[in-house]
Amino acid sequence: MKYSLFIDDERNPEDVTWMDLSEIWKHPVTIARSMEQVEDIVRNVGFPAFISFDHDLGEKEPTGKDIANWLIGCDLDNDSMPSDFSYCVHSKNPVGKENIQGLLDSYLLFKEHQ
Repeated sequence: MKYSLFIDDERNPEDVTWMDLSEIWKHPVTIARSMEQVEDIVRNVGFPAFISFDHDLGEKEPTGKDIANWLIGCDLDNDSMPSDFSYCVHSKNPVGKENIQGLLDSYLLFKEHQ
């Protein structure tokens, strides 16, 4: 089943007004508030077709970058990322946003040239 994953500890997709999130609505949307929820969802439902990341997920939670690293590990172990996977980062943390984008863009480029 194709689905979109929205990762944010506080907001819902409709709260993101500073960027276009129209791609998230191409598939049913699941919301995850923590890394633990992301892990449970991905293990039970599979890798999402689209993900929108927040970086800061509460004071004691892992970050969106930690989640991106975990997802890359899942794909390296199981080749689970859909070929049409896409993502965006809706975080308002500019450094965190850049870190997630740099990590995922590098990984997607690596996958493209395997």
